[in-house]
Amino acid sequence: LHTSALTLLATFQSALRARTTKIRDLRAEAAARAEERDAADTRTQHLKAQLADMAARVAEQEGTLKSILGELVEERRRGAEERERNGKGELKEGAGVGLDQKVPDRRSGTSEDLGVGGWKGVEESDAESAVESVWSRCGSPDEYGASRTSNGSAITSASSARREPLRKGVRKEEVVAVRRCDNCEGKAASAAWVAVRDLRDENKELKREVGVLRDGMDEVIEMVSVLGLR
Repeated sequence: LHTSALTLLATFQSALRARTTKIRDLRAEAAARAEERDAADTRTQHLKAQLADMAARVAEQEGTLKSILGELVEERRRGAEERERNGKGELKEGAGVGLDQKVPDRRSGTSEDLGVGGWKGVEESDAESAVESVWSRCGSPDEYGASRTSNGSAITSASSARREPLRKGVRKEEVVAVRRCDNCEGKAASAAWVAVRDLRDENKELKREVGVLRDGMDEVIEMVSVLGLR
């Protein structure tokens, strides 16, 4: 009886020892799983933050691209309108010069006192005076203004009236030349298109990185769900 009791006690002790060892192993495994779950949660939060940052950068790049394209289109439209206005101004100036050449000079008498030969001489003298006025306007405007006479005041006023839109056109061209694109740092249109292409390439790369981050986040979520099921 004593021997049987000792044998039974040894059996109970070995079973208790095995159960204790198993419980210790299970606790260690549960602690390891908890650590892995915490690490996975931290990684998921970090990936979500990176994903939100990348999405914000993509949206900013798209907004920058749209603004640059809009500014380029607006700049082209303004340039076309300015060229059209300049072309109309040149046509009006040419028509005004032609009319001035046809106006007779009355310094030598009235229109009734002139004959056929007189009219021809007047037209030739007017043509020469028109050429001289053009050259004097380009070279020395002060001398041209000093050589004006009372009889030729109508012609000089007409030339000054024609010169005024030209000055306005020059000022408009200067304004257009000064206007720059803030995103292109004052570069030309070709450089602006190069910047647009670079931004598009960067946008594609950002979208690719966003896709990689999403795949990684899906894998982490799947791993967390598998660990939770265990």
